[in-house]
Amino acid sequence: PREKLKDFMDRSEGLIDIMEHQNQLEQWFASKSVLRLLFYFIVRRRRFMTKLTLLITLVMNGLLVSSYEVETIKLPSGEEKEGDIVLRDEIGDSDTDSKIIQAIGGFLTVLLLVNVAVHLINWTPIWIKRNFEQAELAGKQLNPLAKLIIIFFSTLYDMNFLFNFSMLCVSAVGLKYYWLYSVTMLLWIWDNKTTRYVLRSVFIHADQVVITLLLGITVLYWYSIITFFNWRGDYAFEDNMKCDTLLNCFRTHIDLGLMNSPVWDTVPVPEKAEAVNLSYVLIVNLILTAIISGIIIDTFADMRNSTEEKLTDQERACFICNINRDEFDNNGIPFREHTTTEHFMWAYIWFKVYLEHRPAVDFTGQESYIWEMMSEKSINYMPLNQSVSLKGKYENTEDDIDEVKEGISRLEGTNKGLGQELLRFRKKTENEIAEMKLNFNSENKQLRNMLATIIDQNEKMMEHMGEIRKETDAHQIEESET
Repeated sequence: PREKLKDFMDRSEGLIDIMEHQNQLEQWFASKSVLRLLFYFIVRRRRFMTKLTLLITLVMNGLLVSSYEVETIKLPSGEEKEGDIVLRDEIGDSDTDSKIIQAIGGFLTVLLLVNVAVHLINWTPIWIKRNFEQAELAGKQLNPLAKLIIIFFSTLYDMNFLFNFSMLCVSAVGLKYYWLYSVTMLLWIWDNKTTRYVLRSVFIHADQVVITLLLGITVLYWYSIITFFNWRGDYAFEDNMKCDTLLNCFRTHIDLGLMNSPVWDTVPVPEKAEAVNLSYVLIVNLILTAIISGIIIDTFADMRNSTEEKLTDQERACFICNINRDEFDNNGIPFREHTTTEHFMWAYIWFKVYLEHRPAVDFTGQESYIWEMMSEKSINYMPLNQSVSLKGKYENTEDDIDEVKEGISRLEGTNKGLGQELLRFRKKTENEIAEMKLNFNSENKQLRNMLATIIDQNEKMMEHMGEIRKETDAHQIEESET
């Protein structure tokens, strides 16, 4: 999307030059009351003039088709033979056809002259201005001779001017040689987008087509030599074959051999010629023609797919913000309203023109910022992935990425702090458990010592009680004896 917007703003400089030049022309013609009407019909109504030229071209060629015929000459013997190609009026006594052709041809020449003049007024100054600016940017000093050279080559490399001028010359010469008006049918091809599209698909890879044709001519040359020295007169192309010399044999193969396969006088083909005949059909009639047609068809398909992708992209997403159409529809915002009001692409061109003609001292802060971005060929001021109508739902993708990175960094810092706290808590807990174990062991030892003391005292007490019992028993025995 960024490259698309940058290319659009870069191309806008050419559009602005055209608008400024048209405005200057209109102001100049408006100051001349006599030329004002001429400006309206020639410059403003140029499309009408073009359509009129095409219509006159059709009328002229239709008249040529209906006027030319072959003169019939009667011989003294009563037989008839074909004479020269002439107009119908040259056979009879009338010269009506010649006068009509000259009248229409003269009108067509005038229209083409007007087209050339309008092109020189409308477009040639723009190309000259651009070349002057490029030369100045390159640091070149332009003397009068250098300026004349730039003007000459600016006009010479303008294909539209060269085409219109060529048609003017053809039409002028056609006043003498009427058949030349057939060449002016190129105007229809040049003016129609579809025909230009088809021609472009043919010539865009012209180098590949030419190389393939050279390969085909080389192969046909080899087969001409084989035929001339081995099977001269044994086969033909559609009953046409002139092979009395190698040159004529080669010319016949070029004229008829590319699209037609050899037709042999004998069926089946002679044994020694079977391989030659089969290879000729495969290589020349099938492979070479398929390669040439394949190049043209693939180019046409690629161009069509590219055009469809551009159209689909325009219908799928906004040209400026690149937000998908479904997002606007899902939020109840008409996509067409968004692209014609909020993000109208041509409004950015108009704003650029406004800034170019506004004094820098009168810029507001926003205007100064945008003009600085435009001067630096930057598009950072354009609302890529942003739309006011979506209430800030979409923000710049790069900002979103930065915010996510900052959030991740904060989480990493928080996790690191929590890890340190957990480590300190673990160490503290382990220390407390070790201390409790030591205290428990110390208290347990004291209890064991107390228990051993009690046991010793109990044993001493039992021994003492045993001694007392013995004394008592002995005393009782003494008393009983007594």
